[in-house]
Parts: sequence; C-alpha cells; structure tokens
Amino acid sequence: MANIRIDKEFSTLLPKLSAEEYGILEESIRKEGCREPICVWNGAIVDGHLRYEICTKYDISYEIREMQFDSRDQAMLWIIRNQLSRRNLSLVDKVLIAQKGTAFLKEKARKKQSDGGKYKGGMKEAEPVEASDNIGKSSDDQSISVRREISEITGLSEGTVGKIQKIEKECPDLLEAIRCGEISINKAYKTISGSSVSRSSEPELLTPSAIIESARKVMGSIDTDPASNDEAQEQIRAETYYTAEDDGLTREWFGNIWLNPPRSTELVSRFTEQLISELSAGHIRSAIVLVDNATDTAWFQMLTARSSAVCFHEGPVRFAEAGNKRSVTPKHGQVIVYYGPDTEKFYDVFSIMGNVFKLM
Repeated sequence: MANIRIDKEFSTLLPKLSAEEYGILEESIRKEGCREPICVWNGAIVDGHLRYEICTKYDISYEIREMQFDSRDQAMLWIIRNQLSRRNLSLVDKVLIAQKGTAFLKEKARKKQSDGGKYKGGMKEAEPVEASDNIGKSSDDQSISVRREISEITGLSEGTVGKIQKIEKECPDLLEAIRCGEISINKAYKTISGSSVSRSSEPELLTPSAIIESARKVMGSIDTDPASNDEAQEQIRAETYYTAEDDGLTREWFGNIWLNPPRSTELVSRFTEQLISELSAGHIRSAIVLVDNATDTAWFQMLTARSSAVCFHEGPVRFAEAGNKRSVTPKHGQVIVYYGPDTEKFYDVFSIMGNVFKLM
C-alpha cells in the first residue's frame, strides 16, 4: 500500500459517527471489503478516514484515488461539501458540519475581500460574491462573515444559519428536538430569544400546498421566495429564499418568483414596490403573488396594474400559522396575481380555485 497520512486539520472537519454507526461500517467492510476508494491529496486523506482505519486494523486492501486541488483551502472546502452531499442531513447538521471549518471560513472571507469578492473554492470557481466589509473588525462582525460563508456552502439562508448557531450556543439540548421534528427551528429560536422574529405583529402564515403546487405547475419552478421562513420551505422548495432576518427587500430576486408577503400595510406595500422594480429591471421571468383582496388600497392597484391575470379565490384560503400549524383564516378574501407570458396555463390551472380574469 502507498504511504498515506492523517492530516489533523482535515480530520477535524469530519462529523463523528456514533458507536452504532461505526459498528455497522466496520461490519460492512469486514464482510464485503472496502467498496469505496480512499481519496488523498498530497498524501493526506481527504475522504475515507474511517475506512482507512478499519482496513488498517483488519489488513483489508483498499483502492486509493488521487485528488487534484490547487491549494489547501480548496481541499478543505471540498471535504466540507463532500460531507454535506453524501449524507441525508438535517438543517442543523448541515450548519454544524460547515461550522467545523470556522477558522478556514474566516480566511476564505478575507480572501474574498482582498481579491475583490472572487474566490476559487472546491473543484470549480465559485460565483463572484460581494466582499464583506466586516473582516478585521469586531468578533460579532467576523461571526457575520463566517455566517455568510456557511450560508453559501450549505445553501441555507443566513437567517437560518444564525438561528441554529444561537440555539447551539444558548440551548444545545434543543438541537436534537429539531432533528426529530419535535420543534421547528423558528419555534426553538423564539423560545430562547423570548421574542417573536416575525416581520410584524401578524403571524407568519403557511400557504396551502395546493396553491404552491399550482404556482409551480404554471411557472415550472420557484427560483426565489423573498418573504419566507424555514417551515414554509418544506413545501415551497425555492432555489433561494429569504427570511425576516435576511430581509428580502435588500436582496436579489431572480427567475420565477413566489411571493406571499407579510400582511402589514407597510410591508405589503414595500414588497409590491420591490416586485414592480424587479420586473422593470428585467430580473424576473414570471411571478405569482398571494395577497388579501384589498381592492381599495394603493398597493393592490399597483400590484394589479401590470399583472397578466388575477384569480379571485372562491372562499377564504385556510392558512396554517408557522410554528404550531394552527389553522388561520384572514378577514379578507384572497387573490392570486400572475405576471408572465402563459396566461392560458394560469387560467387552466387556477380556474378551479376561483374566477380568473386575464388582464394582458
């Protein structure tokens, strides 16, 4: 066998197996051999530490695969991403795995700043990102920078990452309850913070799955949900979503938009203005918006002025309140507003829910 070694810094990035999980892996390798190669870079293992340990213990042969990275940083980023991609992980575990590389992620953020926001990570060049202006400042600022890096690596919103970090720091016992589905991340966060993180005094309402799936059928996909929460994403599954903490009004919207804005007059007005702005800038391919039927308001007139079609939902939409799934029915009726080229498809899909009027 070739000489390979354990790099302590690389090995600390890996999640530990429970005694039961280790036993299952050990038994599998002893019975069936080592079916996956040990991946190494410059002689150091980057994937397969436990397989190597077990094979060495029982003198079992294994295959070696040489990996190519331009730098140690690339190798470390690959290790983290490889772990995230290979396991059926909860949101909590994704953050905790990525967080193991905190020192490395701080350095990664510094590199982004020094080279104007570009960084070559993993096996390919990452998309350019805005450089952080917080590096080198207070520890709180540096924590925010690391949070951004964890968000980028895991695909979770910065708000979600921040909540999980706070829960781990202040009440780690809640993490297992989140993993088991006994409590949502939002509810756990509210429990330890002692205050609501909603955008307004109104509860965050989860849209019925029938409306979500109809929107997906019309647009083909949901690329951006700018006013969301983690619980809602179990149904919506947007490529990018923003929570109250992320503040979707300050973020980039793109592609096909699903929007169920907060129900305060001020915020629904601001989200309407942002939607129109993004449409005018050409950032949006299509959009479907669910709002109260408030035809007498300025924001409603603005929202429908450029829309392609509108569905007046027959009867009240029965939402579920985020955090406890209690049924909530708003005082107003609801309308579903469509912006896009396929008004015929919107009509076909949504006419079963209420009267549809084509406006363009």
